[in-house]
Amino acid sequence: MNLEYRRLASGYLVILTFCLGAAAFMGWEAACLAAAAATAMTALCLTELRRRNRAIDGLCEKLDRILFQDEAWDFSSYQEGELSILQDKVQKLTIRLREQADLLKKEKQLQEQMMTDISHQLKTPLTSMNLILTRLRKEQLSREEQRKYLFELEQLAGRIDDLIVTLLKMAKLDSGTAIMKQEPVQISSMLKRALEPLEISMDLRGISCDLSGDESASYQGDMEWSGEAFLNILKNSMEHMSPGGKIAVSFIENEIYSEIEIRDQGSGMPEEELPHLFDRFYRGKDARHTGFGIGLSFARMVIQQQNGTIKARNLPEGGMGFTVRFYREPG
Repeated sequence: MNLEYRRLASGYLVILTFCLGAAAFMGWEAACLAAAAATAMTALCLTELRRRNRAIDGLCEKLDRILFQDEAWDFSSYQEGELSILQDKVQKLTIRLREQADLLKKEKQLQEQMMTDISHQLKTPLTSMNLILTRLRKEQLSREEQRKYLFELEQLAGRIDDLIVTLLKMAKLDSGTAIMKQEPVQISSMLKRALEPLEISMDLRGISCDLSGDESASYQGDMEWSGEAFLNILKNSMEHMSPGGKIAVSFIENEIYSEIEIRDQGSGMPEEELPHLFDRFYRGKDARHTGFGIGLSFARMVIQQQNGTIKARNLPEGGMGFTVRFYREPG
C-alpha cells in the first residue's frame, strides 16, 4: 500500500480509538458523531490523495512521452495549485533539456558536414599529388621537368594547407568558439594589412588597388579576423580580373555605421548566381581560378560576427561591387 495511504489509515484508527474510548465519558451519541466526522474527513482526504496521485501519474506518463516520443507539451490541463507549480518547473526543465539535446544534435551535424566537406575538397588535390609522385618515381624526367613537378607539388601542398586552416577557422565560427576582440579598428590600416599578401600577385598581373576615404574612419571589431576577411574579398576581385585592371576601395564612417565599398573591373557574375555567391564551396559555372569556393563564405561569417553585413552586386559599367557595413551597437 502507498505510504501516504498507510499514514492516513493509521491516523484514522487513532482517532476512531480515541472516540470509542471517550464514549464512556461523553456518551455514545457524541462518540458516534466524532467518529462520523473523522470518517468523513478521512474519506475526503483519501479522495483528494487519489486525485493528486492520478495527476502525478499522468504527469509522469506525459514526461515519458515527451522524453522518449518527442511529444509537445500541452498547456491546456494547467490549473492553479501546488501541482501546477510542479508542472511548470518540470516543463521548464524539459524545455531546457530539449534545447541542449537540439544543440548537441546541431553540433554533431556540423561536425559531420565539416568532415564531409574536408574529404570532398581534399580529394582532388591529393589525387593530383599522387599522380605527380607516380610520374616522378616511374618516368625518366629531365631536371627541368622534375623542377616543374616539384613546383606543382609545392603549390598543391600550399592549397591544402590554406584549405585546412580556413576550414578550421570556419568550424570555430560555426560552433561559436571563435574569440573576437571588440576594439577600435582603423579601416585604412586594416585594408593595407589585408592587401600585403596580394601585392606580389597583383604586381605580376599589373593590377592596381586604390584606397580612398577618411583616415580616421573606424569600427568596433577585430583587426586580425577582419584583415583575413577582406583579404579573401580582395583576392576574389583580383582573380576575376584581366591583367591591367583596377580595384577601387572607398570607406566612410557616420553615426550609424562604417562602410567599405570594393569595386573591381572584372567580368562580373550572372544574376542567377549572385544569391549563391557567399555559399560555402560555391564556384560559378565560368570560374577561371583554382580556389575552393570558401573565401567569400568565410568573409561573410567574420563580418557578421562583428555586427556587420556584406552585399554583392554587378556594376553597371562592368565588374563586381561589394558593400560592407559595420553597424554601431545601440546605446
